[in-house]
Amino acid sequence: MFKTIVAATDGSAHSQRAIELAAGLATAHGSRLVLVHVIGHGKVPEGLRRMAEVEHLVENDRVGATQTANVSASIAVSEYPESAAHLTRLHEVIGDRLLADASRLCSGAGVREVSTAKESGDPSGVIIDRARTEEADLIVLGTRGMSELRGLLMGSVSHKVCQLSECPCLLAK
Repeated sequence: MFKTIVAATDGSAHSQRAIELAAGLATAHGSRLVLVHVIGHGKVPEGLRRMAEVEHLVENDRVGATQTANVSASIAVSEYPESAAHLTRLHEVIGDRLLADASRLCSGAGVREVSTAKESGDPSGVIIDRARTEEADLIVLGTRGMSELRGLLMGSVSHKVCQLSECPCLLAK
């Protein structure tokens, strides 16, 4: 029924559920699965920041940061502003990690063909364009991402994708 499924991940609980659903569908239908992550900009959501710090995904290069012998480095450093280069690198490695984790999950679930795509831009536009390029039969994504307030004020990515997509969408809560 589904030859190609596109699933988006941003590190949120809802996108994790979307990846699990997409993996199950791809396994059941023998579908090709394309995992998409849209690179963030600016401030990194706190949950992803903690994951990056705990996993030591990037070196901390915050401007003016000094470490105190009796204070945890993550606490001492977190009070200083970050350079634009550090934020860009942080978004890149978080995207790589999210896609790698999602890809492992899908392969472990029995999906035969998994590919990944990491792109910059408007999340809804990137997801729709990727689905069009891949000739997807289905898009799977979470109802809420990492930026809850922005989604409420400007309209959620999932809502835009559902409204503008040429193929069916499955939303995960």
